[in-house]
Amino acid sequence: MQRGKLSMAEKSFPVAGALLVGGRSRRMGRDKYALRLGGMTLARKLAGTLRELTEEVLLVGNRTPEIPGCRREADRHPIRSSLTGLYTALEASRYPLVLVLPCDTPFVELSLLRLLLEAWEPGVDVVVPESPHGLEPLTALYSARLAGAFRERLDAGRPRIGDALEGLVLKRLSWPELQDRGIGLRQFTNLNTPEDFALAEASEGE
Repeated sequence: MQRGKLSMAEKSFPVAGALLVGGRSRRMGRDKYALRLGGMTLARKLAGTLRELTEEVLLVGNRTPEIPGCRREADRHPIRSSLTGLYTALEASRYPLVLVLPCDTPFVELSLLRLLLEAWEPGVDVVVPESPHGLEPLTALYSARLAGAFRERLDAGRPRIGDALEGLVLKRLSWPELQDRGIGLRQFTNLNTPEDFALAEASEGE
């Protein structure tokens, strides 16, 4: 078993990892996945984090980098949205659960991802953490059986993730609960602008 992996006693089913790299990056002005922190691209850094806890890592989007050991999956629906990335990841997964990350959260740590895996139980559709900003549905654990329902929403022109979560069985990890387990707000930091990236670079050097 690879170092850092959960034992079979700690998780009930094999899990796939999915890194969503298909965002438009309009405010950043360049592909976020190619930004480098600590001498490594965000895509490679986050794929490595996912690989510690999953059986395979999918790179999801129409413009994905080549990373050894990862499988590239182009969007499987023409609507450009985060829900398209989620649907593609769930549809492409060879495993019943999919641990999802966006490519612009470079400070996510194994501690948070382990909590998501530990919280899953039979019958749950999504394990999703809450930050002070609300639910974080792009840093979450999904049942692959949701692929069909997400496809139906996309076909109907309803790509909002918040709406897609309505009616599902959610296991929420509240912000106070996460704080009690040592999870800091930094793990939910998104890099959306050049200014965000500059702050991240500065914090890396501290």
